[in-house]
Amino acid sequence: MAARGSARPHTPPAWVFGPLVACEGGVLNGQWFTGPDWDARLRAAARMTERGQRPAENHYAATGRTIAHRQWPQARGEVWADTTAPTSITATGAHDGRSAVALVFPVPAPTPHPDPPPVLPEPMEVTVNRPRTTNTHPAPQPAPAPRGTSGSARRDLLVPAALAYAARGWHVFPLRPGDKRPAFPDHSADRCTGTDPRCGRAARHVTWEERATTDPARIRAAWTSAPFGIGIATGPSGLLVIDLDQPKPGGAAHRPADWDEPGITDGADVFAAMCSRHGHETPLDTYTVTTGSGGTHLYFTAPTGDGAPQLRCTAGHLGWLIDTRAHGGYVVAPPSTVAGRAYVADDESAEAAPLPAWLATGLTPAPLPTQEPTPIRLRAGNSGGVGGDERLRAYLESAINGAVAAVHAAGGGQRNRAVYGAAVQLGQLVAGGALDEATVTGALLPAAIAVGQRETEAVRTIASGMRKGSERPRYVPQAGQSTGAAA
Repeated sequence: MAARGSARPHTPPAWVFGPLVACEGGVLNGQWFTGPDWDARLRAAARMTERGQRPAENHYAATGRTIAHRQWPQARGEVWADTTAPTSITATGAHDGRSAVALVFPVPAPTPHPDPPPVLPEPMEVTVNRPRTTNTHPAPQPAPAPRGTSGSARRDLLVPAALAYAARGWHVFPLRPGDKRPAFPDHSADRCTGTDPRCGRAARHVTWEERATTDPARIRAAWTSAPFGIGIATGPSGLLVIDLDQPKPGGAAHRPADWDEPGITDGADVFAAMCSRHGHETPLDTYTVTTGSGGTHLYFTAPTGDGAPQLRCTAGHLGWLIDTRAHGGYVVAPPSTVAGRAYVADDESAEAAPLPAWLATGLTPAPLPTQEPTPIRLRAGNSGGVGGDERLRAYLESAINGAVAAVHAAGGGQRNRAVYGAAVQLGQLVAGGALDEATVTGALLPAAIAVGQRETEAVRTIASGMRKGSERPRYVPQAGQSTGAAA
């Protein structure tokens, strides 16, 4: 917990350095900062120093997990030749056994304002208490969201941010305020009743990925109605985002054997080690976001052109605590908050760099296995007379193999919908007595798993689709019967 001390005379340095990981607030540039405009931007600036870049003026300070554990002369280097050392970095003991570091922050004269200027506090000492540790890479603390921020104030930040992403060609959609989940639709495909306006107009379930847009009018209409968070649909946006996560409490002590090395404590460390093992520099010069949990999102443009692979989301494929978001996935974008923690861009003007070719190769999905045509077991009593069995069998085989092909052809965000739709169609034939459930499940389940669905999710989706299909049975005409549609 940060505590304010007494003011002391000092010469304001160009930047403030020191072992500061998180702080309740501080005075800088004539303002009192808390929440994401303080803690998260400190972490953002820290990562810029790791890349050898000088933080932009609005990052307020350069400190964090790298500089936090180096002496000032070691941290300076050529990049910092024009900076001055902190006027006060005082390490002291604390009664509860923790170490404390006191930093003095500069307070320039307030900017002239037509209204009476506010009374600013004098330069003050901020004391940061932190546990004693031998870990050279403590996890950065997440940034709390601004306290007492009204919905209208949040919308004033979110609307221009969503429009700025759309101007980049990134497709955005609303997230529930303070949450990662999409605001619309608020239901899954198997629970779609058609009461949602978009689903009703389309006469089918419309996914969050389909709703993502770059249309300024739609964006203004959505984000002026409520302080929704911002989701970026990575597939339609042509992005691949690498998510470098923090371990759960105590998780660093149980890292996998492949990554059980000194200095590896989180996803960022694993990513750096993985790049080094493959003989490549860590690709950090790209649009970067500090997540609410203290992780990192690295934005890259996905490969395009003839023969370019369609990259999908992965979990742990590149290494421990590393996920990726591509087709079928999305990321929470700044200045959204999740569980009271803010997402902050390191440099809002940075561009997303092309995904390095060696990473694209490593993330390219393996070819789908060849699926043999599904043998059809006719139900008793379905004989169509001489030659009827074979005609019926051919018809049902065509229906099943067509449904399986539709699942294989579905894009990232359409997989669940394709599985559900195939189950609905074949469920109609089950209800009409032409097929049995085991045959349908046996055909659709391998296809769903092959395109990336979890088995439990696929089983649930197939069963739900067949239940829906049973509401409108489809009867296969027998020899001499009419081919008219069922009522």
